[in-house]
Amino acid sequence: MGNELFKEVTDLTGLPKSLISEELVSILGRVGASPHAVTLEDLRKAMATYLTEVIGPNLNIDDEHDAVIQVQPVSTPMSEE
Repeated sequence: MGNELFKEVTDLTGLPKSLISEELVSILGRVGASPHAVTLEDLRKAMATYLTEVIGPNLNIDDEHDAVIQVQPVSTPMSEE
């Protein structure tokens, strides 16, 4: 599956190929996977790792069953019309 799965994932993001390919290679590398031989399970592990890295710092556990994600506002320039 490997390269075909990698290409399909990068295509489906809709992001520029060079940007997403570089980022996905980096994410896969953190779980010991290669884009040339990536499996669906590798991709799952990589995405779980990535989400933990991205969301983890903003995740607060209020009690043993509830998780609250605090979203930090991002300022973006207003478009002129």
